[in-house]
Amino acid sequence: GSLPLAEWQIVSRETVSETMQELRKKELYGGTDWRWPFKMAMNHKPPPDVIFFMADGTGGAKPDEILSYAKRKNPRVQINMFAMETTSGAAEMAQIAKQTNGQHKIILRSGKTIEGEEVFKNKRSVEARIKRGR
Repeated sequence: GSLPLAEWQIVSRETVSETMQELRKKELYGGTDWRWPFKMAMNHKPPPDVIFFMADGTGGAKPDEILSYAKRKNPRVQINMFAMETTSGAAEMAQIAKQTNGQHKIILRSGKTIEGEEVFKNKRSVEARIKRGR
């Protein structure tokens, strides 16, 4: 079958609130294959110029496959990668963000962020901050 395709929405307080309400209703599961959400996003017409991808770091996919598909659809796409309270998938997230001039960050429970590159400088310190949540 084909991947679902939603209509683009104009960003407003209302549409963000509605989207967040819908997301809160979704059942969570681990091991997401990152290729599918990227393909769904890039199949829009027109394809996005910027993507904000949030994940728990599990699952993933080979970055080269994601990058080649995204760049084929829009060579200028910028992909920002956000890991939710984990260092898992850091290498893959960093590669995707770097090769698209995007950002790679880790989001803590408190909402604060850590630059993704910190994982490669001092993983133990980053994991301690994740555990503390701030």
